[in-house]
Amino acid sequence: METGVKKYFNLSENDWNNRGRSVPLVEKYEEEWVEKNVKFYPEDIVLDYACGLGRWVDILHTRVRKIVAIDGSELLVKHLEEKGYENVTSITGEVPRLSGYHQYFTKIIFAQALEFFTDKDALELFVRFKDILVDKGQLFISSWAEEFINKPKTGDVVHVPHPRTGRIVDVFFRPRSTKEINELLSKAGFRNFRTGSITELRNQLPAATLEKVPKRRVIKILIVSLAEK
Repeated sequence: METGVKKYFNLSENDWNNRGRSVPLVEKYEEEWVEKNVKFYPEDIVLDYACGLGRWVDILHTRVRKIVAIDGSELLVKHLEEKGYENVTSITGEVPRLSGYHQYFTKIIFAQALEFFTDKDALELFVRFKDILVDKGQLFISSWAEEFINKPKTGDVVHVPHPRTGRIVDVFFRPRSTKEINELLSKAGFRNFRTGSITELRNQLPAATLEKVPKRRVIKILIVSLAEK
């Protein structure tokens, strides 16, 4: 991950839940899409990479055999560990911490985190994801659609107020298009994948989430992809 990301995301539970009015909305659309398009089974072993406070762990821990949750924020991982889920292993770290999991996971969730990785780092991560998935294992990816970002942005840097201090933090943030995600997946060796967008009519979205969003009738909210090894 690039400069600024760890500084911004090493948050308390309260601060994590106050990252902006658009975040709960995006999470809702993402969860609805996954429930319709990804089947989870009691024998599944799931990797939640860049797990944050453990939203997907909360949703899935009673439905699957085991979850490994990894995040670069020590504070967020600590919060997750305190929940005491018996079938969840929490790890602080990044790509190197995936060693030892060759062909181990049946599902990988990489939700709303691709934006914080450069192309080089994202490709390295996708290659590692392919290695640690079992045959026919699935990788779910979501990434904020660029047009739904309502924070000031300069190039690949977004300028966001820290949830606790209110001070502006410059964070590397590069949304990907469907084409760019497909290219990364293809370069990583995935051959079976579908990528699209989650959209909503503008008049169905809360006004508070539409600041700086283009005045279009249909708004892209998330880019989502499901790849199979």
